[in-house]
Amino acid sequence: MSALLELRGVSRHFGGVTAINDLDLDIEAGQLIGLIGPNGAGKTTLINLMTGVLRSTGGSIKLDGRDISRLPPHRIARAGVARTYQVVQPFPRMSVLDNVAAAALFGGGAGSFAEARRQALEHLQFCGLEASAAQLAGTLSLAGRKRLELARGLALKPKLLLLDEVNAGLNPNELDGAIALIRAIAARGITILLTEHLMRLVLQVCQRVIVLHHGKLIADASPTEVVRDPAVIAAYLGSRYANAAATPVDAAGATS
Repeated sequence: MSALLELRGVSRHFGGVTAINDLDLDIEAGQLIGLIGPNGAGKTTLINLMTGVLRSTGGSIKLDGRDISRLPPHRIARAGVARTYQVVQPFPRMSVLDNVAAAALFGGGAGSFAEARRQALEHLQFCGLEASAAQLAGTLSLAGRKRLELARGLALKPKLLLLDEVNAGLNPNELDGAIALIRAIAARGITILLTEHLMRLVLQVCQRVIVLHHGKLIADASPTEVVRDPAVIAAYLGSRYANAAATPVDAAGATS
């Protein structure tokens, strides 16, 4: 059985700089995967390639066996790949409800604006934003805008949801809520690829961790194995973190 998303020999060059280097990767349906690596490793470039924001220099990207490498972003979104962005940019003068309704209408297959709004309200309820539905999106707190990003992504009815630094800037209480929400999304059967610098979150929620360095895949294993991998320690984690992370890990992937 083929993977939900298959990358074979994928590369991306910017002039003389190789951002992604001959990458092979399979993402199986139902997985919750962490994507980590130092700044400049190619994480956001990889997400941009998966979503059509950038086109690969070489190789192929297939979704459910269909090559999407040359499709524009809106067609990839409608095929089932949704994403969030590091810098959250809602439509600030539209209501929170209509921000999500726009995604449901133009990418999620809603047949009318009324139906799009109905679906949007359901997504806001799920993401804990129902009380803010009538509020202008530009007035939300950072944590609220992050949840709005998730609601807009869900409105596209994705098979695969790519979360690019969706938790950056959150305080510890907000982060706990974000972890619970990500787990709830995964429980719906949506496959998630999560780029993240917060290793606490990666260890708690991810079943598998992919590590990039200089655009190359240097590790692909369980969280426990990755934090003990010498190549990952040298390129990203450092020995101090690796030693601290060597404590026993429970079934959910959280350090005890």
